[in-house]
Amino acid sequence: MPAADAGDAAAADLAAIGDELPQQLRRRPRDAGAARVRNRDSVDGRPRGHLRTFGLSRVRMRRHAHAGHLPGMTKSS
Repeated sequence: MPAADAGDAAAADLAAIGDELPQQLRRRPRDAGAARVRNRDSVDGRPRGHLRTFGLSRVRMRRHAHAGHLPGMTKSS
């Protein structure tokens, strides 16, 4: 019965792959997954208050605005 032998071989191959995949996943860096990607300030890496348009945090944006590095931006008060 060659068909049964082929099925057994395929099952053995799948079992070997199934044992190997979790090991490969464990070897990957913790932050490699797409779910862990987070927008950060491009200068200092601050994770919160990130303004996507500029790639800066709100704190860094304010500092640049006060220093006059952002043309056209003025204080509202």
